[in-house]
Amino acid sequence: MKYCPNCRTEYRPGIKNCSDCGRPLAYNLPDVPVEAPPDGDLVSVFDPPDQMIGQAVAALLEDNGIRCILKSEQIPMYDGVAMMLQSRWGQLLVLVGDRIRAQELINEYLSAPEQEEPEGGK
Repeated sequence: MKYCPNCRTEYRPGIKNCSDCGRPLAYNLPDVPVEAPPDGDLVSVFDPPDQMIGQAVAALLEDNGIRCILKSEQIPMYDGVAMMLQSRWGQLLVLVGDRIRAQELINEYLSAPEQEEPEGGK
């Protein structure tokens, strides 16, 4: 069996990359996860509706110096079937001390008007 070295999920044969984080799968797991979680108490600041939005918001926080963990609550091999069982795709977690700044950045990002493409194409 192959495993994701980052989130440590087991995958069936034929799968090459982790469906959650995109990392290449390996036959052996490292003794310690590739990226250790931040030290301290974590709190959820956002419940992304899907992986793409979760990754976009996580990148926004990381770009602003806030370490975070994007945690999926889905079963990788069932491709979203678990969404019927849970109301959210997953959670975005930050250190308690970063909560307020993270929520400000997320609210700013989510309330920004969409950019329209200029007339005449690109």
